[in-house]
Amino acid sequence: MNTPLKQKTALVTGASRGIGAAIARRLASHGAQVIVHYSASQQEASQVVTEIEKAGGQARLLQADLAALDGADRLNVLLGDQPIDILVNNAGVAPYVSVADTDAATFDRLANVNMRSLFFVTQKVLPRMPNGGRIVNLSSAVTRIAFPGIAAYSATKGFV
Repeated sequence: MNTPLKQKTALVTGASRGIGAAIARRLASHGAQVIVHYSASQQEASQVVTEIEKAGGQARLLQADLAALDGADRLNVLLGDQPIDILVNNAGVAPYVSVADTDAATFDRLANVNMRSLFFVTQKVLPRMPNGGRIVNLSSAVTRIAFPGIAAYSATKGFV
């Protein structure tokens, strides 16, 4: 196992499936201890941790609803005094809904998870990040390519 990230801790938000899970697995394969964040998909997040551990890596779960106003604060409290060397802001929601059908609750959830949480999770992690730490923010090609049905999502990814 190639371990250039040994002795490093990575926090990956939205790591229960998809791109976040793949990033968590990859960081672990390079020796990082990975904190697998999830909002609601505990079973899927637990499976990611199990896969990492079976491959010889280290991982643990951390649950926080980043759509909540206090989501970043909750996540920060749950981290305890853990230094974070690598922060991957991957958490996001992407409902397929037209401009005409986007209601305020859907728009607020998009903004809260895709923009506000990224900003405030980063704010909370920075004081615990040592010199040489890294922050990776995931956006999307939809900021440059128009797709019908995801106008609000595209706007939030433009923020990233």
